[in-house]
Amino acid sequence: MSNKPSNKPWHRLPTPLALLKLIRFRETLRQKNLHDTSQIPDAEKLPHPTPDPEGRHLTTRTFDGSFNDLEHPEMGMLGTRFGRNVPLKDTYPDLKNIMTPNPRVISRALMTRDQFIPATSLNLLAASWIQFQNHDWFAHHNHPSKKFEIPLEQDDPWPEEHRPMMVAHTAEDETRLPGDTSAPPTYISRSRASQRHH
Repeated sequence: MSNKPSNKPWHRLPTPLALLKLIRFRETLRQKNLHDTSQIPDAEKLPHPTPDPEGRHLTTRTFDGSFNDLEHPEMGMLGTRFGRNVPLKDTYPDLKNIMTPNPRVISRALMTRDQFIPATSLNLLAASWIQFQNHDWFAHHNHPSKKFEIPLEQDDPWPEEHRPMMVAHTAEDETRLPGDTSAPPTYISRSRASQRHH
C-alpha cells in the first residue's frame, strides 16, 4: 500500500480522510496565513465576552461574534482587533510609497468589466467568506479628518463632482499602550454601539 498523499481534492475523499486533509489545511492557514494581533499589549480597553447565564453561547451564534472559539471567546468579537493575513513584521505602513503603485490604477486594471463574466463554479464557502471579507473592508472605524487623496488618470470615469477621490484613513487603535511602537499599527472592528449608529 502506497504512503503517498492522495492528490484527490478533499471533497472527493472518504469522510475520515477528507477530515484529516481539512485539519491539515487549517493548520497550514493558521501557521502561514492567520497572524494574531491580540498578543500586542493593550491598555485594558479591549472587550471581554460575557457567557450567557443559560449557556446559549455554547450552542448558538452570538450577536457580537464572541464564543466562536471557546478557548479564546473574544476571537473575532466586535470591538476587537482585526487579525492579519501576512506576518506582523510585514505590516508596517510605507507611507512614503503608499500610492506606488496607484491603488486606483490597480483597481481599474483588475476589476473593470466591460462585459458580464459568469462564474463557472462556486465553492459552498463563498457566501461566508464574502461576508467575512465585507466585514473586514467596511466594519472598521474611519478617521474623522485624515484622508488619502488618490491621483486619477485623465480618462478615469470617476464623477467630476466627487473629485478629487478621497479615502478616509482607518482610525487608530485606541486600545494600544500610549507611545507603543513595538509592533505595527492595529485596527479595531466596529463595536456594537457604533454599529447601531451606522
